[in-house]
Amino acid sequence: MVREFFGWCFAMFYLWRKAFSLRLAIRLADMKQRAFNRRYYIMLLEFGGREKLVSVCRDDINRFKRKKWLPKDYSHLKASEDCFYMTDLSRNNTLSVEMREKAMRRYMRYAQKNM
Repeated sequence: MVREFFGWCFAMFYLWRKAFSLRLAIRLADMKQRAFNRRYYIMLLEFGGREKLVSVCRDDINRFKRKKWLPKDYSHLKASEDCFYMTDLSRNNTLSVEMREKAMRRYMRYAQKNM
């Protein structure tokens, strides 16, 4: 009984931490988009054996391809399919709350599957 409770608490804390990191990444991408007026994608990249959520733009994707962190044939269309969230193209950032909730649900399904 106690072991089940601690397992449940660990799972909830793990998912809470993942949700917090996605909210933080979304906020960072929105701030960068307002500052630089570029589309930013939030995606998972593996650094040193750990997966991290990062917000990247087109130039960052090209730089990561040169560093061989991404496959050479990785395109921006593939990034828009693989990403959890992407910002608007224009500076006024008119994406709805539904898009953020959709991104959160998609990332939580991914986190639960890979827990």
